Amino acid sequence: MKRHSWSIFILTTLVCWGCAAPRVVKVWQPWDPEPIAYNNILVTAITRHKADTTNRAILERHTVDYFSEKGVEAVSSLALFGHDGFRLFAEEAVYAALCKKGVDAVLTLAEIKESESIPHENSFGKKSTSVYYYDHIWNYRNQKEVSPNVITPITSNYVWECILFDLNTLQPRTVLLVRPMNDDGYKTTKERLVKEVINKLIKEKIIKAKAKQDSLKAF
Repeated sequence: MKRHSWSIFILTTLVCWGCAAPRVVKVWQPWDPEPIAYNNILVTAITRHKADTTNRAILERHTVDYFSEKGVEAVSSLALFGHDGFRLFAEEAVYAALCKKGVDAVLTLAEIKESESIPHENSFGKKSTSVYYYDHIWNYRNQKEVSPNVITPITSNYVWECILFDLNTLQPRTVLLVRPMNDDGYKTTKERLVKEVINKLIKEKIIKAKAKQDSLKAF
């Protein structure tokens, strides 16, 4: 009886854990993409509360750490450019600053209201263009800030838009969307969110680890 009860407990735990996991959906990517080994990916998290650097730092650190586990070089935007980031920069200055730091791709993890996400925008016919996603990324900083003191309705779901943008070609490499999460999901799935997004990037052959160079051996 104890063995049967324990089996049920394990099965229930696995099912609940699986249900709590983020679900990553591919919104757009080029046909038959060739995986790229980037020199350095800048990770930028945009959370629902712009003043909340704690969650932003956690997300960016998780992302950089998991990229590192996969053999991919990445750097946190918060660590590299501070709290304000590019808020006061002109577009040309941003591009120059990134190139100077050796960054050749940007991954944005943006938490926005589901009603304001890419699938809900009335931009049919434009979503396959590089300009659309370039402007979309740039407009993240213009989003209205949600004050941490304001209690949002329970029915207000948020989604994560994840866009990998190639700075060499100035084109998006892929656009991912993570299913809506309520406040409980937001608090408990940050690390799983990061892992599933990165695993999706690798599985869909968008990125790959850089080849290791063998050290020269003396004859």
